[in-house]
Amino acid sequence: MKNIREEVLKKLKELSSEEVQKYSQSVCGQFIHFVQDPKIFKNKKCAFYHPLKEEIDVRLLFDWFKKARAIFCYPRLISECEFEMVEGATDFKKNKWDILEPKNGRVVNPVEIDFIIVPGVIFNRAGYRMGRGKGFYDRYLSQSTRSYRLSFAYEFQLREFEPNPWDAKVDMLVTSQQVLSFRKFEL
Repeated sequence: MKNIREEVLKKLKELSSEEVQKYSQSVCGQFIHFVQDPKIFKNKKCAFYHPLKEEIDVRLLFDWFKKARAIFCYPRLISECEFEMVEGATDFKKNKWDILEPKNGRVVNPVEIDFIIVPGVIFNRAGYRMGRGKGFYDRYLSQSTRSYRLSFAYEFQLREFEPNPWDAKVDMLVTSQQVLSFRKFEL
């Protein structure tokens, strides 16, 4: 499995900023087309992340979610192997992995999150994901059992693999070519 992850990470690193932007617009457009009505996110706690330069740029959805009056939450590291979600953040800083995280805001209990966008490196057709190998999201999602989990990916990130017992499953995976739904979309 490590070889698959390394192979996909290599492909991600090879993407140009133009390719990332093109696919990001396509994937985010696919999601908006699927959902159609942003009102379902009104007053819902929606967890985002600031993407790495090679990841699908979920920031393209910020305005769409703002119009819906969603409550934004972002991850912040609290130890080498754990993060917390924070709402109301207005100031961000880069952590040791060069990822923007909130400097301020109120910590949100994992069970309060209604909708969470989950990054990943590899996904399978059953909805399981593998991240970068630290287990941050797998641990967090095990506590955030009621939230609807969404991931965005490039088509080449869709691979067959046997998940480990700790690998978290997403409820929907959106690529530029397809929407794979593993749980009815409702908030």
